Amino acid sequence: MTHLTKIELDETIPENWELRPLGKGQYEFVEPVWSHEIEDLLDEGFEASEEFEYDVAEEIILEVIKRAPNLLEAHLMLADLYFDMDKTDKRLEATQQAYNLLLTLLPKDFSPSTHKLSWDLEGNAILLRVLYSHACALADEGDSKTARDILEDLLKLDVEDNQDSRYLLPQIYLELGEPAQILKLVEQFPEDQGADMLWNRVLALLALKQPDQARLAIQEAWAKSPKVAQELLRSKHDAPTDLPPNGIEIGSEHEAFAYFLDMGDAWADQPGALQMLREVVQP
Repeated sequence: MTHLTKIELDETIPENWELRPLGKGQYEFVEPVWSHEIEDLLDEGFEASEEFEYDVAEEIILEVIKRAPNLLEAHLMLADLYFDMDKTDKRLEATQQAYNLLLTLLPKDFSPSTHKLSWDLEGNAILLRVLYSHACALADEGDSKTARDILEDLLKLDVEDNQDSRYLLPQIYLELGEPAQILKLVEQFPEDQGADMLWNRVLALLALKQPDQARLAIQEAWAKSPKVAQELLRSKHDAPTDLPPNGIEIGSEHEAFAYFLDMGDAWADQPGALQMLREVVQP
């Protein structure tokens, strides 16, 4: 930084959010530099939320937004705070405000079909997080169609899917009667051999009334991810203890239980799904 001239510095740090082309369809969403006072105040709000001082955190974050209304990180923090406080209406209001603000900051010709964003760039990650946060809030409040549209946009913007939109979409597709879209997701991420992709493919084939293909898919999923089938067929579901420090591993009991929490109802609601699963894995 000390080697930059003033002109170069002005070109590097915008006064407001700026979308810069990087070439080959890639873009960088560059965040302006906020004052130390604003940054420190936001840190105080985060620390208060970590200490479960929710009312204090809310007051601080709202003050940050008042002073720096374009600070998207503050809007995201507020939405997360309301999630922790189980204030679903306020959470959706916060994500909607962040989403609306984002739309005003982007150029009119911005399109997920023509703009790609690397998650590794900080400003891009903030933009993508705003979209994902709003999609999650919408899905939780029952607006599946809008949530679907935003998540599909995310898969275009961030082709590596760093926020795992592909794991939230299948449940939405089933709710909307679009199981074929799940198969497209599986094709889009062929290297993903986790429980979600393997077992959601089964659900999609059953919903499409393709029982023979569904049986074959069960056999494949059972060979690679047997603990999920065991979890789905249990009469009582207890959370496994001792979560690994490095997170949930593919093929583990933790993965199986997490899948059950996300998609267990979908399996129970799909006619004949559990019966077919039992017939294949417990002949």
